[in-house]
Amino acid sequence: MILKDSYPLLAQVAQVIKDAPRITVRIEGHTDNVGKLKTNLKVSQARAEAVRDFLVKQGVNPKQLIALGYGPTRPIASNATKAGKSLNRRVEFRIVDVEQK
Repeated sequence: MILKDSYPLLAQVAQVIKDAPRITVRIEGHTDNVGKLKTNLKVSQARAEAVRDFLVKQGVNPKQLIALGYGPTRPIASNATKAGKSLNRRVEFRIVDVEQK
């Protein structure tokens, strides 16, 4: 589920990707470390897929998007605090390829 507060930013991301049709973007889903690894991998994959689906509905070519869930394997903050866990539940975008002319 995508928070409604994220819609304007995701719409901007969609426009950037549409304006750059030669790029491929990996949408990376992440979680904190609460729960089982297998479950967190599924949650993070679903998170990435939800964002991919939103971008496609905004008109992004699905061939430009890769959705991948990493679960808790790539934290950006400590999972020892509530604030750190919150930061680790996120989606990141990485340009992974640029098609040459």
